[in-house]
Amino acid sequence: MGSAPASSFPARDRGCPGLVLVERDYFDGPGEELWSASAVDREPDPWWDAPGEDWRDGRPWSAPHEAPGADWPEAGTRGAFEAGGPAELMVPGVPLSRLVEQAVAGELPGMSDDAVVGVAAAARRLRSRAEWLELKATEEFARRRWESDPAPVRDKNGRWRFNGRDAEFAPDELAFQLTESPLAAQDRMDLALALRDRLPAMAGQLAAGRIDGYRCQLVHDVTAGLSAEHARQADARLAPEAPGLRYDGLRRRARKLAMMLDPESERERKERATRKKARVEVFPEKSGNYALAGRELPVEEVLASKAHIRGLAQELRANGVLGSLRELELTCYLDLTQGRDPRDRIPGRSACGDPGGDRARSDSPWPFSPPGAGGPGRRAPFPAKINLLVPVGTLLGWSAMPGEAGRDMIDPRTLRDLVQAASRHPVTRWCVTIVGADQTAAAHGCARGQYPWDPSPGEARADPASSATQLDELAQLLGRLKIGFASIAKGACDHRHREDRYRPGRQLQDLVRARNATCPAPGCGASSYHCDLDHTKAWPDGDTDECNLGPPCRHHHRLKQASGWNLAQPQPGSFTWTTPAGRAYHVGPTRYDA
Repeated sequence: MGSAPASSFPARDRGCPGLVLVERDYFDGPGEELWSASAVDREPDPWWDAPGEDWRDGRPWSAPHEAPGADWPEAGTRGAFEAGGPAELMVPGVPLSRLVEQAVAGELPGMSDDAVVGVAAAARRLRSRAEWLELKATEEFARRRWESDPAPVRDKNGRWRFNGRDAEFAPDELAFQLTESPLAAQDRMDLALALRDRLPAMAGQLAAGRIDGYRCQLVHDVTAGLSAEHARQADARLAPEAPGLRYDGLRRRARKLAMMLDPESERERKERATRKKARVEVFPEKSGNYALAGRELPVEEVLASKAHIRGLAQELRANGVLGSLRELELTCYLDLTQGRDPRDRIPGRSACGDPGGDRARSDSPWPFSPPGAGGPGRRAPFPAKINLLVPVGTLLGWSAMPGEAGRDMIDPRTLRDLVQAASRHPVTRWCVTIVGADQTAAAHGCARGQYPWDPSPGEARADPASSATQLDELAQLLGRLKIGFASIAKGACDHRHREDRYRPGRQLQDLVRARNATCPAPGCGASSYHCDLDHTKAWPDGDTDECNLGPPCRHHHRLKQASGWNLAQPQPGSFTWTTPAGRAYHVGPTRYDA
């Protein structure tokens, strides 16, 4: 490997440090304009000898030979980024990075619109190049962990299979460092090897900054089920087009090619996804609302369901139910998934017997209140156990602090509505966590039995209640719940809650889960209430106690037991994970915002 050439900046700039500051989030925004497809048929060399870049005739590669006579503008970087300017012809590397840094540092306000767009495009090329560098390092890591496995196997979708072997947990090493999920890290490792073996032309475009990593991921996802030969054929045809296609266009183009190359493989890929991945999923939207979706369903089933919902919505509208077709479709969808008949919304057919059930409510986003067990204007009790972290001030109406449900934020008004509904279900259990000055859990307790609760009418008070009133309302609530609080060990363990058995009792479980509200693995947000209770040091050598229990999710519970991994709990609720590579990561008790 040769050494990098000297800086190509003029003498007046040679004193500037070569800063290469690029972010690592590569999956947003549109792509670059259509570039030529030159030199995408081979793996790129390091940046100082990248595709199409040469050091010839004494001219540095940052001033391309394709643009004879081009020179740096006298007015700093302003003219360099205009259409056809030197920066537009530069490949991503240290010189272009320095030029972009110089422009952003103070020259953007004086640039033309054309030049500002050029700076953004140059930064995008740098970001794509940096992502290629990351994937090259990831490729080497995957080679060491996966390809060195005694019996590496790929499934019919082209994914690696290491169930029960140490290589299964290799992605976690990257996930801990990059603060992402193990599945995302596995996808990156898989993509890195695919770019090496199956999509070399796409890799060349990424290295040259002409496409971003998400476009590579799209092509890989579609071609993963193809043979290596067919994948390379698709790669050769897609790579020249990819810089000029948006994400949706590239995905359609890739799917069409995959079907042309191997239609049976494409059909089998979809059927396997339905068999193994079909599910009903709930996830938060950007607005704070939620989505309820059926994923990986057969095409014909989805189209039939959509037609059924549309037909019901049209029937409601034809019979005088208020609302747009979009609103009525959404309402039918919710009715059908909650055991209600959408036709009960037709005036005169309300199951609740309320003639006003179809009229619009001023305080609802829907054109009418939902019929059902909750009655018009009331939410039906939740037929499930829901864990709510509720700041007391929000619950009583004298604070605007948001609450949480399943670690997702909820506005105060919605929170009180949810708590009211949940409190009326017989399996709901009230728990309270007292948070100390350091924002970690200091004590915790749960009430026995059902306690229906109704909030004070109206919105949260505009003027906070006096301290005396707040304390009085809090005392009344806690007195009604009759909760007995137990302190949570901090720093050192006094062993007051130690138990002489393998499975901890309910109180000890609650204390550990209140102390660590999520899985104690780095970056893992799995709620502790759905996680395992695990002895950090195996029982019976390790005690069943606060200082030796944690709530890892099932994946990280298995990870802890894999060869080369080590988990320690030096203080109650503080965990240190050490990876096979020797890197250590520390996670402490949950810090609450209440």
